[in-house]
Amino acid sequence: MAKELWDMNHAEKLEKFGGMHFKGWQQKMFFYLITLNLARFLIEDASTLQEDEHDVQVISAVDAWKHSEFLCQNYVMN
Repeated sequence: MAKELWDMNHAEKLEKFGGMHFKGWQQKMFFYLITLNLARFLIEDASTLQEDEHDVQVISAVDAWKHSEFLCQNYVMN
């Protein structure tokens, strides 16, 4: 299994969880998300915008976070 983990190509899609061997699948998925630089979105919480927020950099950072979190969730679910 360790060889499979390290031989995974960046462009390869990890198989969907089939209901068996969760720990192995979880480890592979976490490694895959690390290679995509998306693993942090499993752990960290996003910043939230205040209603009266007008700073373009803050708004852009929150939008980028939401986009990356969306990608992370979709890699896990699909």
